Amino acid sequence: MPTTIQAKPHDHVVQFYQDDTRLTKVVADYFRAGADAGERLVALLTPPHRESLLEQLAADGVDTSSLIAEGQLVILDARAMLDRIMRNGVPVHSLFRQQLLTHIETSPSQPVRAFGELVNLLCDGGNPAAAVQLEAFWHKACERLPLTLLCGYDLYAFHQEGGQQAFAAICSHHSHVLPAEASFPTTDKHRTKGIPPLCQQPDGGQPKTELQAQDKRAQDTCDQILAQLTAPASAERETLYSALEGALSRGEMVLHFRPVVCAQTRQVVGVSVVPHWHSDSFGIMAPNRWMEAARETGQSAAISRWLLAGACRQAMGWYVVPGSGLRMTVPISASDLISTDLIARVDEALAVSGLPGEMLELEVSEDSLTGFPRQTENAVRLLKARGVRLAVAGVASASSILQHFSHYPMDTLRISGTIIDGCLDNRHHQTTIESMIVMAHQLGLSVTADNVSTREQVSYLQELGCDTLQGRLWASMEYCEPKLETAARAASDADLFSGMDSTESPVTNWKEGHDLLSAIMDTTLDGLGVLESIRNEGGTITDFHIRKCNHRMCEIVENSASNLIGKHLLDIHPGTKEEGIFQAYCAVVETGTPLQMETHYLHEGMDLSLRITAVRLGDGVLVTMTDISAFKH
Repeated sequence: MPTTIQAKPHDHVVQFYQDDTRLTKVVADYFRAGADAGERLVALLTPPHRESLLEQLAADGVDTSSLIAEGQLVILDARAMLDRIMRNGVPVHSLFRQQLLTHIETSPSQPVRAFGELVNLLCDGGNPAAAVQLEAFWHKACERLPLTLLCGYDLYAFHQEGGQQAFAAICSHHSHVLPAEASFPTTDKHRTKGIPPLCQQPDGGQPKTELQAQDKRAQDTCDQILAQLTAPASAERETLYSALEGALSRGEMVLHFRPVVCAQTRQVVGVSVVPHWHSDSFGIMAPNRWMEAARETGQSAAISRWLLAGACRQAMGWYVVPGSGLRMTVPISASDLISTDLIARVDEALAVSGLPGEMLELEVSEDSLTGFPRQTENAVRLLKARGVRLAVAGVASASSILQHFSHYPMDTLRISGTIIDGCLDNRHHQTTIESMIVMAHQLGLSVTADNVSTREQVSYLQELGCDTLQGRLWASMEYCEPKLETAARAASDADLFSGMDSTESPVTNWKEGHDLLSAIMDTTLDGLGVLESIRNEGGTITDFHIRKCNHRMCEIVENSASNLIGKHLLDIHPGTKEEGIFQAYCAVVETGTPLQMETHYLHEGMDLSLRITAVRLGDGVLVTMTDISAFKH
């Protein structure tokens, strides 16, 4: 059984844990004692912990429904509350008091027992500085109010960069330390052995020497946990730094491409690139796990040049495929943005690849715009003069739009994925998203929603007028260069900025673009087809050549690619003329106006309800077809 927390008002307790089940038992025991004492209970929980806590309390005989109905138990969404009190990645004390402490100060004389996950979310999200600042807010609240606070921290989060310093600072803000192994065996994540149980500071009436002894025991507890955290992290860090040396020249850096989808037509309109390290020792790693090491070892500039060159080369591969140009979005860091050679890098990459500047979009984080305004303004001006588009990622509030976008002529606003997560059931998130889209469009900005994971989110964001979408829903469409090709190019990409001519030819670029376009088409969720116009001597469209179709399109029309590609549309599907689909395609080609329609197709042995969208593609159309028969039924 968990150790019972003998806590009283003004106590600030920290529970380090490595297993969610054991954390739930500790919190349930803590709340049950508070309920028995008649205290108000306030919980700031993530949804999984909310459900598990309610189940555990019910199993312990606590009538949570009555407690909630009577207002004795208040459960708040931790992520939503964190969004309300944060601005530009920093907690704001006035918002902390306004949004959060109002739930605690309702009855000043009644003791309140609270549990929160806000600081743990910041630690887990790689923002230790904000975590320490928010912990200080909580500690002052505990001193001022009749509040007992229990905080839960996953030890695994402190293995991240800067985590050990945050751990030490967080320990200093607590009067009680409940280490993860006080009552339970360790898990396999990271073992923390030999940690003593609960260390408490005594009542103020105890002798000073005893106070000092208690303080020392609490500090010793933190020191022992910190030692366990630091040892494996330091060893792994040194190994990672060593393995990263020469990773680029060995061809271990690989370009990963993620589709950007039009919210209205569901068609792929762009691609963003992210460098991944394909390490033999560590596996495939996203940049957040190794970029800091690259900066500290002096490799980040070379990787940045390689990324820009490879992205432009690949984008040109799509651009020369007739009608299939996809804009390429390349992330750059704050140091890249104010670097004296950024413009030279961009000029070189565009010149060598042949890519037009308007097909390139550089993406910076919102934090990148907070320092060095003069250098930033100059870089933005020079990039815009070359036709390069600029996007800002991680925007989480409408106030950020006024702060940054009124100063710099940006093109695209990317809404933070943490806001999109709650867009269906969190009213605060919904209000934020709605205001951001309206304000962005008034300023002439395109809006991209990040981290989209469900079709319901797609429909909601489409209704709000969001322009483009990106996220886990299209994970099957993500694509990376084969590692062998990457290794072969590593040297030539390094030479690209040394004045050497590229050996890539337009034919090679076309082939790569064609292959990647095929990969995207063959993994999309809807049917895709490319139709080329057939015209008579008078220039009138009389039919369409079926030039390309993906696997899903073949499934929908119940035919094979070999029976479709190269054939005439009206020979294969004459019903398209009877239903007016053929004529609608012709209108798209002639006017350039996109088509959206729903139809019931009862021809050639098929009985389908279809949603069809089409956009002009050269002298033809790119068709997206969705089977909505089950929905209509």
